[in-house]
Amino acid sequence: MRKALLITSLAVIWVSISVSSILVLLSGESAWVCAFWRLVLSLPLLTLSALITRTSLNARLSPRNALASVTAGALLALHFVTWMESLHLISVALSTTLVVTYPAISALIGHTIMHVRVRREEVIGLLIALGGVIVALCNGLIGSNVGPSWPLGSALAIMGAFAAAGYFSLGGYLRSSGMNLAQYTLLAYGSAAAWLLLASTLAGVRLIPTRLEAWPYLLALAAIPMMGGHTLMNYLLKKMPAHVVTSIALGEPAGASILAAAILGQVPAVNVVVGMALTMLGVWLVIRASAGK
Repeated sequence: MRKALLITSLAVIWVSISVSSILVLLSGESAWVCAFWRLVLSLPLLTLSALITRTSLNARLSPRNALASVTAGALLALHFVTWMESLHLISVALSTTLVVTYPAISALIGHTIMHVRVRREEVIGLLIALGGVIVALCNGLIGSNVGPSWPLGSALAIMGAFAAAGYFSLGGYLRSSGMNLAQYTLLAYGSAAAWLLLASTLAGVRLIPTRLEAWPYLLALAAIPMMGGHTLMNYLLKKMPAHVVTSIALGEPAGASILAAAILGQVPAVNVVVGMALTMLGVWLVIRASAGK
């Protein structure tokens, strides 16, 4: 892949994922509604893209790959609901700082599954990233003036990070094994929507938006962070390891925090900014060491 095209793709991904949290909050809808419609509305966009690029949707699919895709969809659904719910409980800066640890988790998953020895530099990076998370959480840990929703919001964001790591790791395996982009994304996104529909039915959660004004934001979620973010990342997974592709997420806390401050008036606390920097540094060290293998 040409370097200029790669840089352009990574820039598009960064901008796309950075606006995700802002669109969720501007919609005024629940995490369930935003997650479900973000997925559902992306399906016709994916189908249209496949038709334009003449990508086959009828390629032979093994039962194993089909099951893995549906499992990836379940993890994607869990990632969206937990992380989006955290945005309603804690600041954008803190939520994105916690969830952005998933590239390091992806690297750890890869090493565990492939039984590859973890380098000293990777251990150092993981410890720095963990330190950054602790610093970002410092106000809550020492009992300072934080809201009662802080523990749950932080836990949900961390849960979202682990779900995202599993989702991208499975996607990396499937894409590198030859599954084409359209087939994988339609199956993964479609099954994620189905999982959310099933779970919401069992939980008695409403998936229809409560406000007509929410629809433009829901469509934007599908068109920008879903297509320009997740789908482009899934495209790159065929060419690079999951932890390398997802490394662009390191820029999400900074991008999202700037937008949150400008649009939502959310100015991050000093400890969150410091923790954000440490987390990004630690994950970058893990990725750099992993890529050097």
